[in-house]
Amino acid sequence: GSVIYPKQIVADQIVQYVRALKNSEGSNVETLYKIADGRAEALEFKVGNDPTLCNHTFADLKFKKNVLIAAIVREHQIITPRGSDFMLPGDNVIVITTNTGFNDLKDILA
Repeated sequence: GSVIYPKQIVADQIVQYVRALKNSEGSNVETLYKIADGRAEALEFKVGNDPTLCNHTFADLKFKKNVLIAAIVREHQIITPRGSDFMLPGDNVIVITTNTGFNDLKDILA
């Protein structure tokens, strides 16, 4: 069976909460989850009106290593992105990464 460490669970939740608060100020991070036993993060970003991100296909953008664009939420529709897809202002983008410290959607770019 699995061993549950209540102190670690509470500590992880506090870190997640504090980081989410920090990210909410001057950031476009909507949601942050630690996954895979804390080895990865799932982040939800709100896409602003940034010309470096918007209207470029994913194939044309260069991403940092260990970054996966898992989904785009556009007008209540969930899109599984492919290379020909792109972000629009107002979209929400779900990013999975083993990197830490992303506070802005531009942080995923190489």
